[in-house]
Amino acid sequence: MTLAMLRSKVTVMAGSRRGSAQHRTTPAQGEETRARLIDVAAELFAAHGHAAVSMEQVCARADVTRGALYHHFAGKDDLFRAVCEQVAAAVTGQVVLAARDTPDAWSRLRSGCRAFLDACTEQGVRRILLTDAPSVLGWASFRELDARHGLGLLRAGIQAAMDQGSIEPGPVDALAHLLVAALDEAAMLIGRAASPEVARRDATLVLDRILEGIAGSAADLGVRVTQHFGPVSVVTGMNDSMLTMARERRDEIMRDAGRGKLAAQAGRASRRGPQAARAARKPAIRPARWLTMAAARVRPTVGKVNGTP
Repeated sequence: MTLAMLRSKVTVMAGSRRGSAQHRTTPAQGEETRARLIDVAAELFAAHGHAAVSMEQVCARADVTRGALYHHFAGKDDLFRAVCEQVAAAVTGQVVLAARDTPDAWSRLRSGCRAFLDACTEQGVRRILLTDAPSVLGWASFRELDARHGLGLLRAGIQAAMDQGSIEPGPVDALAHLLVAALDEAAMLIGRAASPEVARRDATLVLDRILEGIAGSAADLGVRVTQHFGPVSVVTGMNDSMLTMARERRDEIMRDAGRGKLAAQAGRASRRGPQAARAARKPAIRPARWLTMAAARVRPTVGKVNGTP
């Protein structure tokens, strides 16, 4: 080989290296390609299910080469796992958004649980997370995914509700695990139901009863009625609206009890003579008992306002 030919070959090789360097993908472009693959795969998995989607379909829809796809994902199951992460994160975002504007920790917990059940009626969530994910990922990986996105949020909600007195003190971690298990089963019920809306409505009714049980005696007068009456006093367990109602009931009870007692005394005294009848007309109710009687009358009223039986 002559010196001129050797120089020519070196020049061609250098030009080839410069060209490959110019077309090398940057980290930002790589992340963009990965995100596009996940978005496209999510649409296909939601519409057709994991088994019916091929990698060729994903590449064609995303307009990328097979080499680019396999650069980011080891295979279809790896891509599906990334899609599950994205869908689970989106559901968590819906839950946080629904609970954000509620006035207290108990309302946030309840609204968040309901928002989760609402999200389970969406086709993509049903097909990807509730139908395909348990079998494709395996139960252990599916539970890990669920715990990573939902358990911590639920644990924080329960702790906040306990701190505000809306739930009786107890083992937060155990409560969170049991409640997330109930929500998962409700989600599976909705995901596999012929009528997801009906299943969601039934699951919501049962969920409300479960939450009532978790709240324990903290569900009584003066705690969770805050969503209807405003903040409750930590000292009395009642706020201004509730105290006003109690005082009105007290006055009504005292009037009714006074009239009834006077009538009964007058009837008995009339048989004993005029002097005894005049003495019996004086009120004889013990004011110290007003709070007990008022509470007995207030409790059913609060229940009706709350919408509980």
